[in-house]
Amino acid sequence: MDPRQWAYQNKHVLGPISLDNLEPGDVQTIMKEMEAHQMGLRTVYRDCIYHRKRFVVTTALNVTSPTTFFTIQRGSQDTVANAPGTSYTTQDIDTNMLQPGQLSKGQTFIVQSVQLELILTGATDTTVTSGDTLDPTAAAAVSATNLARAIRYAGCFYLTIGERQYERGLIADFPQGPYGNIGFAGGGAATNFESLVQNGLGRERRCEPYHVIDAGRQFQADLFWRNAFVPTRSFSIVARLDGIRFTSVQ
Repeated sequence: MDPRQWAYQNKHVLGPISLDNLEPGDVQTIMKEMEAHQMGLRTVYRDCIYHRKRFVVTTALNVTSPTTFFTIQRGSQDTVANAPGTSYTTQDIDTNMLQPGQLSKGQTFIVQSVQLELILTGATDTTVTSGDTLDPTAAAAVSATNLARAIRYAGCFYLTIGERQYERGLIADFPQGPYGNIGFAGGGAATNFESLVQNGLGRERRCEPYHVIDAGRQFQADLFWRNAFVPTRSFSIVARLDGIRFTSVQ
């Protein structure tokens, strides 16, 4: 029997539409994880855990302390990664973490892929506050390609779950998968040469095997910068864990 049909008939998984794009082998893996962790009747759906860190122009990347993801909950204070003296209150555009460094009670997350979103355009921004663009009007041209290349190979990324590291590599090793725009380049005004580059185009690095994050288990990701160059424009990096979330039936 197709594992999906087994899951639906036995009512171990609610919301079957969320499983329709998974291969039978993927569903079998998920069923085994549910059984191993003695997970009762749950609601399951595709989801992601994300945390966006902001970087500002004209300030060198911090090579003495890592840029850390997932340890700040929504509604708390975070700092600009390369300007720690500048803080801001996180919103849902920054992170969907509800507790620092762990899932809420009654939840389990299966990490199917790890992605680092980096999108750069060929122009600087007119107004930037706390590392965020407030006005998309172009102020001056910049080489987005050169900056993207420098960022992609300037740091090493590590994902830690519990006491173990499960993923490690360059920014370039974690393309952002299906969430990015399509890159393009073209002409434009002297202050705004139209271009866009990003970290990957729809082919994310999948975790083989999947990683399981239980409620209460600490996890975080760290980006250690090895090159203290000065960015030529403000940018953001989003660390994203993409996969399946199980929650208790309410």
